[in-house]
Parts: sequence; C-alpha cells; structure tokens
Amino acid sequence: MTILDTCGVSDAEVRLLLLQGLQITANTTPFSDYLISRSDDFVVQNMDAYTPLLTEDEFRSYVDRPQRFCSDLLNNLDTFNTTCMVLIRASRNTRHLAGGDLLASALAALMIYQSALDNHYYKYDAQIEFDDSPRSPVGHHWLELQRLCLVAAQQLGISDGERWAQGASLAALQSISGSTATREFSQTCGELGVRISRVCSTRQLSTPPSVAALRTADAELFRDIRRSAQRFRLTARELVEASLRLVSVANQPAPSQAPAVAEILADVRRGLSDGQRVDFAASLRALRLFSEVQQEEAFRFKGILLPTTNRNVEAGDRWWGVLKRAVGGTGGGVPESLRDRALTLVKAGLSNGIRGLLALGPALLTTDSQETYHAEIRRWMPSPEVW
Repeated sequence: MTILDTCGVSDAEVRLLLLQGLQITANTTPFSDYLISRSDDFVVQNMDAYTPLLTEDEFRSYVDRPQRFCSDLLNNLDTFNTTCMVLIRASRNTRHLAGGDLLASALAALMIYQSALDNHYYKYDAQIEFDDSPRSPVGHHWLELQRLCLVAAQQLGISDGERWAQGASLAALQSISGSTATREFSQTCGELGVRISRVCSTRQLSTPPSVAALRTADAELFRDIRRSAQRFRLTARELVEASLRLVSVANQPAPSQAPAVAEILADVRRGLSDGQRVDFAASLRALRLFSEVQQEEAFRFKGILLPTTNRNVEAGDRWWGVLKRAVGGTGGGVPESLRDRALTLVKAGLSNGIRGLLALGPALLTTDSQETYHAEIRRWMPSPEVW
C-alpha cells in the first residue's frame, strides 16, 4: 500500500480521476511567457506566472467552438473538485503517520492538489480573467466585437467613431448581462428552497433547519435533497443552505434590456456588411456563453452560494496543516540543513509557500521517505493499466 492508500485513497478512486484526465504536473518554475491578469500583485506572481497556457490547437478550437470551452472548463472544474474531496477525506486519516511518512504524505498530497489546481482550474479560469488579451478565447471575441463596432461607426459616418464604438461594445455586453446561468443547479435549488421554506414555516423549524429535522419533518423532501446533493457533489447540509439562499434570487425576473441598448445594436448591424453581421453575432454569442459559464463556475465552485464552504481551499489548507506538523516535528522529518528554509516557507502560508516547498520536494526527505513519496506520485501517473 502507498502512503495515501493508508489514509483511505483507494486505487479505484485514483483510476477514476485519471480517467477524467487528471494531470500531476505542478509547476514550480515560472513560465517565461505568461499572461498577466488585472488582479493584485499576489495573483500575478503566484498564479499567472505558473498557469499553463492553452496550446495553439486548444485556442483555435475554443475560438471557433466556444461551447466546447465552456464544457471543458466545467468538466475540468469537476475533476479538480473531486480531487479536493478525495484529499480532504484523506487528510482526516493521518493520525497513524509520523516523521518521514507524515512529511511524505503531505508533500505528495500537496503535489496532487497543486497539479489539479494548475491544470484543471487555473488554466481554464484564467481565460475568463484575460478578457482583453487576443491570446485568450474570451479576449479574442471581445476585441473582435470592438473592432466590428468601430467598422460600423466608420460606415455610419459617426464623427467620434472610437468613442461611439466603445459605447456600442459596452451596450453589446449589457445586452447579455441578464442571461440566466446555472440553469439546472439554480432550478433544482430554487424548487427545493421553496419546499424547505414551506416545511420550516409549517413545522416551525429554525432557518436553516438541520438535515435531521428535515428528515423527520418530510421524508420525501429529505430523499430529494439527498439525491440532488449526490448529483451536484454537495453534502445534504450544503444543498439545504444553497437552496435557501437561492430561492429569493431564483424568483426574481431577469432585468429587461433597455430600449437604448437595442437601438445601439441595431445601428451597429446597420453599419456592417452581411458577412460582418454574421461575425458580430458569432462573437456576441460566444461572449454570452462565456458570461454564462463564468456565472455557473461561480455558483458551483467559488462558494458564492456556499460562503462558509469552499472545498477547494479546504483541501489545500488541511494538508498544509499536516505539512506544518511534519516540518515542525522530529524523528525522520526535514534534514537540519533545510529545516530553516522549510520553516520559512511553511510560515509564509499555503499560497505563498507551496511552490517553494514542492520545488524542494524529495530533498526534504530521507532516502526511505523519498521512495515512499515517489511510490505515491507514480500511482497518480497514467499507465496502460489505467486505460
């Protein structure tokens, strides 16, 4: 058995994640050519510089077929989320480990976590962040929309064409801002939220109610909650909380499009040729899809509906705690020559220190513990048996 196998991570779970495409290649050296986001300096230095870029084939495919990008983004987020759930459960089963084994387990788990974060979350989420870069599918269509608005302004003979084109581009974005995302999840939570609220009112339950209280009050509702929770990979408690938060939002009508926006878009189309109108519609449709998938990503993975629950952060934090315990302990842990450096990285915290710790990697381990670490990592590498 490998070290994480002793913590409850079975070969079957690893095979399933590999079949979903999980890649174990955490980046510990910054790329020389990377996209810089508009986020704060921390994100630029600790995410942007390490985020894998799309290949040229991926980029062209996503530009031509934006729906494929949306599907791949959500599928990869699902892989990342599932990986986090597996790692969280394993982090609760490390009491039998000590010394080098404890440190090896933490380094292996954090390598898996950071690899999933880089390859299955950052890589796709970054494309939405870089909305003004021609090297991202989102940026490509946004710049194309702006270009076509400027062409229309020139054809219409508008004096301040650049300013008008900028306003027209923003009006086009406003026309898609009311699009409804997370349809399936929102609909399910909205329906459950109404039923839960009704039960709370008639049975005088606290809000939010406990899952046990709901099971006693309405067995059929409890079964639907449990079934939906499994479907969306949430706990029953999380789904109850999400449903109650969403019920009021789900019942709000989508904002109507202002007449001025429709008029501006009509002017843009009037200033374009038939072929340009097709291109304009294609870019607008792509941006609508990107807007919807961004909202769906936020609902499903960023904790907007579940502000107290973020497994993606919890998985890293839990194993960082294990690492801190291992580095600070004795008995087969970190070599004395590297202890001060390791402690400095640990004190820097997960986000600031993880890449430095992973770069040191096996050097922090004794010979026996290095083999323990490598055996675990090999288990997470695709092999003929997996396929």
